[in-house]
Parts: sequence; structure tokens; C-alpha cells
Amino acid sequence: DARSRAVLAAFAAKEAIYKALDPWLGRLVSFQEVELDGLVATFSPRAGEPSFDIEVHDEPLAGHLLVTARVLRRAA
Repeated sequence: DARSRAVLAAFAAKEAIYKALDPWLGRLVSFQEVELDGLVATFSPRAGEPSFDIEVHDEPLAGHLLVTARVLRRAA
């Protein structure tokens, strides 16, 4: 049961990250471009793309799990 929750949280976090990156990149982000260690996310941009800091938060909500991602562009 704990493993199922962890997999669900990781999947939801990556989905939130992809949706948060889309307006900045204008392209699909592959599953392999984002790594998660708990709620710490690392995005590996392609050559010529900007780098980002990504904040991931999760919160239990009425028997569900709400996961959000906020993408901050790093200064050049």
C-alpha cells in the first residue's frame, strides 16, 4: 500500500511538472528528462534551453493527493 502511494505521488508530481514546463518550452517533456528524489525535482534541459528551479508540493485532500509544481526560470 505504501509503495502504491509512492508511485502515485511520483507519477502525479511528474505530470504536474510537465504541465508547468509546457508554457516555457512549448514542447512535450519526456519522462526521462525529469528526475524525482522525493519532492525534489531535477529537469535536464536540451541544449540551448533555459534552466529552471522546480518547486513540488503535495497535500492530502479529502482522501486524495493534490500535487502541484511551480517552475521558476533561473537568471541567465
